[in-house]
Amino acid sequence: MASLGLVTLRDVEEADLPIFFEHQREPDANRMAAFPARERDAFFAHWREKVLGNASNLKQTIVVDDEVVGYVASWGDGGKRLVAYWLGRAYWGRGIGTSALREFLAHETTRPLHAFVAVHNVGSIRVLERCGFREAFGKQQAVLATGLRDSDALVRLLILRALENLGNARLKLLRIGGTGRPPANSAVPSPTGTQPPEGGPSSKTATQN
Repeated sequence: MASLGLVTLRDVEEADLPIFFEHQREPDANRMAAFPARERDAFFAHWREKVLGNASNLKQTIVVDDEVVGYVASWGDGGKRLVAYWLGRAYWGRGIGTSALREFLAHETTRPLHAFVAVHNVGSIRVLERCGFREAFGKQQAVLATGLRDSDALVRLLILRALENLGNARLKLLRIGGTGRPPANSAVPSPTGTQPPEGGPSSKTATQN
């Protein structure tokens, strides 16, 4: 495993968006997140209007030794507070996701907190579990987003409830499991579902850390 380097968080800047755009186009990341890449115009419009343009969102760029490697963000959706993160493929497997999420949770103090993760994204599930997220009881079904190529999979939505973390705080994790082929064009932080939540950067959590 490569050395971790110094992992820090800072506010997202406009100059970070082209890097995030390339990260979310990586096929391995799309498969892990079960979430399709956005086209350039749609990606930049979403980030500028829905993410950066909403003051209630907490959005942080993940930096390792002065290099932008991904983001972690939280936002409100349907009465829930959600968290998602995404790392470039080159930065998986180095503990960066875990370090960044732990730091982020010290600033994002809303509890419970929710995350969506594809059931086959074992690395991201481990990141969330290391940070205190736990499986909760209850199941429901959801249809995987249209727009994922080569996939007509149904997804089962398993609600994961976290135990104590960062001052006995209760968190929740929503975990997605599905049938059928993984999408040929998927990636992520950190997210699940067909369309990303209106206020968030994505609906999946894509990382292997």
